[in-house]
Amino acid sequence: MTLGVILAVVSAWLIGVLAAGAFWPPARRLAADFFLILSLGLGVGLGLTSALFFAASLLSRRPVLVSAGLELLLGAALGLALWRRQRESAPFSMGCAPRPADWPFMLIASVFAQAVLVSAVTTFRAWEAEPYGSWDAWAIWNMHARFIFRAGEGWPRVILQPQLGWIHADYPLLVPASVARAWSLAGTDAGFIAGVVSSMFGVATVGLLVGAVSRLRHRMAALVGGLVLLGTPSFVKISSNEHADVPLGFFILATLV
Repeated sequence: MTLGVILAVVSAWLIGVLAAGAFWPPARRLAADFFLILSLGLGVGLGLTSALFFAASLLSRRPVLVSAGLELLLGAALGLALWRRQRESAPFSMGCAPRPADWPFMLIASVFAQAVLVSAVTTFRAWEAEPYGSWDAWAIWNMHARFIFRAGEGWPRVILQPQLGWIHADYPLLVPASVARAWSLAGTDAGFIAGVVSSMFGVATVGLLVGAVSRLRHRMAALVGGLVLLGTPSFVKISSNEHADVPLGFFILATLV
């Protein structure tokens, strides 16, 4: 089960990174923007893989097999596009020039690391307090995910039953399809898996903010921006319980970046 969850997150992240890298502006070096691409790729990958799983769920009672094949094809196509991009631009390099010691930065970095640790503990405790997520999670997002996971290709007929009008069948399926995909790879609809998927959007949002401000301004300002977000209790608390605000905020931020 744990291996399936890891596979769900890593494969989505890899596809997202390949997509972001393949379509990154040719004039910019991937190495210089690597952290930004890494953070952007997590949200983009969850979006792409959820769309593929949604399509597969309409065609097959075992959508995980169909979506896995589609993901392999997409990953191969994006990898080829990235390889061609690299052939036409500067070679990819992870190396960067060493920077002199910057004690104010190191101090802020240590505080940021502590904030990350505290936020991780807070997120876990918030999940423990609400293992099935908030009202929106169990009444909408996970309800939709369970229909996709359990009802086969006939799930749209189930979700549109008049007596289930309160579950908002018209809402986007980004989170439910991502959760159902992870459940299918793990072989179980354990509640913590939905919490992991939800938390990934929180991680991606923090990483994207820090990466973007670092590229646009300075790494010190980037960590301060990250601290402001991590110091927002409501953001940390709702990251694990599938509030739609977090993925929505990620894609708004990604658009602005």
